[in-house]
Amino acid sequence: MGRIAPSLLLTVAAALPLPAQTVSPGFAALARYQPTGMPAGVTALAYAQGTDTLWAAHRNILVSVDAQGAPTFAFGLPVQDWIGALAVDPNDGSVWFTDESNAVLYHHDPVRRHTRAVGRIPPHVFDLLFAGGRLLASANPAWPAPGANAGIFVLDPASGHREIARLVGPSGPIACTPNGDLLYATQAGVSPPPPSSSDIVRFAAARVAAALAGGPMLTLADATVAVRGLDGAFDLAVDDAGRVYVTDSLRGQVWRADLATGARETTPFVATGNAGTTWLAWRREAGAGTFAAFQPPGGGRLFVAVEDWMSARSTVIDVGAARPAIAVMPALPIPRGPARVEARGAAPLSPCVLCISPLRVVPEFTAGSLFGAPLWVGLDPFVAPFAWPTLADANGDAIWSFVHAGPAARGIGVQFLTLGAAGAGTSPALDVDFL
Repeated sequence: MGRIAPSLLLTVAAALPLPAQTVSPGFAALARYQPTGMPAGVTALAYAQGTDTLWAAHRNILVSVDAQGAPTFAFGLPVQDWIGALAVDPNDGSVWFTDESNAVLYHHDPVRRHTRAVGRIPPHVFDLLFAGGRLLASANPAWPAPGANAGIFVLDPASGHREIARLVGPSGPIACTPNGDLLYATQAGVSPPPPSSSDIVRFAAARVAAALAGGPMLTLADATVAVRGLDGAFDLAVDDAGRVYVTDSLRGQVWRADLATGARETTPFVATGNAGTTWLAWRREAGAGTFAAFQPPGGGRLFVAVEDWMSARSTVIDVGAARPAIAVMPALPIPRGPARVEARGAAPLSPCVLCISPLRVVPEFTAGSLFGAPLWVGLDPFVAPFAWPTLADANGDAIWSFVHAGPAARGIGVQFLTLGAAGAGTSPALDVDFL
């Protein structure tokens, strides 16, 4: 494995209590899974695409986790053994996982509820990944021998395993981009790793395909550096827009970077205080939404395993885009007298614009984009709306106050736009009637 393993991390104690997790503006996090009655720590995590099932390992126990966060026992290794990594086959939803203690690969069929050992694997597998129709593993078989180097192996229960990439230093996580490129995070040879000691390198899909087909073994000379200077890189996940997410098991936090430019955001995507962040899992969604700040749901979800080493408490959080909300007070239809439109979930300390149309709202459509994300509009484009700007407070709330003095008016449509450093988005549109 060649770096701090989950078993050792479970003995690390933080100096301060765990505060609540905070996420980048325009996103929200929910607790998806809070295990109880399990061995401490989530030691591996994967998501079954096309379902609502998470797969998690707790030392020697494999469980499936449903949409309500309830775990179901799937399989148990002997109590002294350890599940080191797992992956879900995107073709049939079967689960593949390693017995880290004995270098054995297992296959679990969730339909038949049948688990079997399928063959030997390199020792010290750290991560598993399905890419190009094959099961890949990152491992450092000779660790902790001096000079032991990591590699990437293709695993085949019928023919065994074959190294397709020879790397340097301890083993790191692997991930695949939407176009089939292979990502690997390099690791420092000491623990804790020095600041800025990890890079994410990228092997082009064509080179990976050639290596899988029996071509020359890849080396770091065949890769390009996609993201430089990470303090630590425990796991990787890539969203559908080609952005990479990186955890740091010791320092905590989740960082996000653009693979097209290599630019890393200046603040953490998820801040975990004194907790460590370990495993990641990406859920693709078929909705019209985009995994971007202040956008409607349906653009994907990011699952993050957060470990409070001090109390040995684990939580898997579910992070998704959070669209701003709009409300009219004191009630609809609006009675005569003071009234207000309220915005919630806007960009803190940033401009907000209330758009008012004399026409009823229409089915939402996209009108171009702002900051690289779609601009969703629910006001009738036949008449340009009136724009009423204000500034959201530190909580992302804004209020537009007015007085309904009568007589009764016909209904109008309202919708607000938030503009912040993290992105832009609109609330749903709302029909407003007056008494």
